Amino acid sequence: MWRAFFLAAGGILVFTGIEALVLDHAVLASDGFMAEQVETTEKSLDEWGFEVERKVLKPATKTVKPPEWAPWSMMSSGTVILLYSLLGKRGGG
Repeated sequence: MWRAFFLAAGGILVFTGIEALVLDHAVLASDGFMAEQVETTEKSLDEWGFEVERKVLKPATKTVKPPEWAPWSMMSSGTVILLYSLLGKRGGG
């Protein structure tokens, strides 16, 4: 049971590290239900082609940008955990 737990934790760390290495930043948006809303102005064209500004309520977003060392740390620690759990002494029976 512990081996499966550590395999899953190591795999999650490795894949999250790869994802953080590939992506520059992630924008997390709320579903809009019971969340903060930000009032912004949005430029659009009306039915006659004139540009108008309308006030719009949009859900608040959060931008996550990992530091430069985070992907490499996650990948290396995940790899060590995976190797330790795969090559460790097998218990039971």
